[in-house]
Amino acid sequence: MPREAPYLALADALRRRLRAGEWEIGARLPSRARLAEEYGADATSYSGPWTS
Repeated sequence: MPREAPYLALADALRRRLRAGEWEIGARLPSRARLAEEYGADATSYSGPWTS
């Protein structure tokens, strides 16, 4: 079974965290570098959610 693209997995994770109320409306999201560190991937893998 093919693996999900890293940026799609991140987008899903961000949606879950937003729905859970982890960040308030208008709050800044963590940087790409921070998210890459949290999710164990290269920051360039995560350009998709910012451009979609």
